[in-house]
Amino acid sequence: MKEELENKIKESWEQSEITPHADLQKETSWKKFQAEKFPQKKSTWLPYGIAASFLVIIAITSGLLFQKSDLFTAHPAVSETIIENPTSQLKTIYLPDSSKVELAAHAKLSFLSDFKTNRNVELHGEAVFEVQKDAVHPFQVKSQKTTTTVLGTIFKVNNLSAKHTEVTLYEGSIQLQVEGYSKNWIIAPGEAFVLKDNEIAINTFNRFKEFKEAPLKDFVTYIEKNYGYQLLFQENISDKKITLKLNQREKLAHILEIITKLYRVNYHQNKTDQKIYFTPKN
Repeated sequence: MKEELENKIKESWEQSEITPHADLQKETSWKKFQAEKFPQKKSTWLPYGIAASFLVIIAITSGLLFQKSDLFTAHPAVSETIIENPTSQLKTIYLPDSSKVELAAHAKLSFLSDFKTNRNVELHGEAVFEVQKDAVHPFQVKSQKTTTTVLGTIFKVNNLSAKHTEVTLYEGSIQLQVEGYSKNWIIAPGEAFVLKDNEIAINTFNRFKEFKEAPLKDFVTYIEKNYGYQLLFQENISDKKITLKLNQREKLAHILEIITKLYRVNYHQNKTDQKIYFTPKN
């Protein structure tokens, strides 16, 4: 509408009386008149563009901050627990799932804080595991190149050197994997998996320890070596004999009960200094 009115006025202006330099004067006069009567509004495009740019930058920055915040929320930090046995005796520990581990002298075990859903441990040295059954969360022991996977069992892993690892099974069933091999090995109770100098062997062993009219002191030595407790008798045992067949992973409490019945003694177990004292029954 404004443009039509402006065109009509300009047309009338041009039809006015002609004077020398009329065309130039008309054009000059028209521009002056147009500037006075039809002032042009200044463009606001640039400020709006700058504002839009700021909005885009703010939006992108907010998005990055949101993503960063979401990243930290979705992936909480996972910490590592390391347990060492610097002593020359066995050290008994219980993992968060209540699995029992007997760490041999100078052995080291580590696991992550998400252990209850990711039951993986790494072992350096020797340890015996009594694993709680959990079909949903398999239990894995990484030792050098071997990975032992179990659901619930009793076994021993002995990392003798960087090139020599042995896994001995007492109860249950376990599966083994070795780095560089596509095959998996499943061993049964009474079998030992041996990896030495990149060669693999499955050996059998006797799961039971048998004493036939053996000196009691030999039995005591066996218990001290395998259970980490020193056995102290109040009376002389040098002339005593024992006949007994034990599962090599028999619970210590059961063995102590057998001794009390065979020799009519009482016992006191000191877990602090790992000593067991036997005294005659009255």
